[in-house]
Amino acid sequence: MRDVVQIRCVRSKQPSMALRQKHIFKTGSRFDCAVPHGHVRWCPPHCHRLGSDIILQSAAIPYRNSRLNGIEVLLVTSRKRSRWVLPKGKVKQGMPAHRSAAREAFEEAGVTGTISALLVGTYHQLKTQDDGQAKMVAVQAFPMLVRQENKSWPEMHQRQRCWMPINTAIGAVRNSELRAVLVVFAQGLTNVT
Repeated sequence: MRDVVQIRCVRSKQPSMALRQKHIFKTGSRFDCAVPHGHVRWCPPHCHRLGSDIILQSAAIPYRNSRLNGIEVLLVTSRKRSRWVLPKGKVKQGMPAHRSAAREAFEEAGVTGTISALLVGTYHQLKTQDDGQAKMVAVQAFPMLVRQENKSWPEMHQRQRCWMPINTAIGAVRNSELRAVLVVFAQGLTNVT
């Protein structure tokens, strides 16, 4: 149970999700929605109904620069509902979150590359466990420049993968917080180039 993190929810006037994540990406600080030292200082209102346990996961935002489409993001389908998502999973014990995200990118999407330790943002989702209980999951997303795409990978028979232009990827994901993270990622790339 080391992947379950106790959180403290603060009920105060918080800036919008996009503004918080924009601040994180541009300054590199961990502001409110990051998970420093095992605690989250902000969470969405519905987490108050779920208790104080939250599962910490990390995700890679695999991307490449395409001559035809510009920046493209690699999305994979979820196993149960076949929705387009980022490759993600529980943060492995003793491993930094960004390294764990790179490992998930290989296992779920078959890609390797250079992962940044710079947190783009955090999104939340409910996960129904095998016993039927719903748990809140906080997913930290890290950008990963893809250097190699493998023809075979551990979960290739369980998931589909697809390269999409960044704006198409933003429209393809259903989770609104994940969409906001991808928007911040896209804005950060345009500000850097």
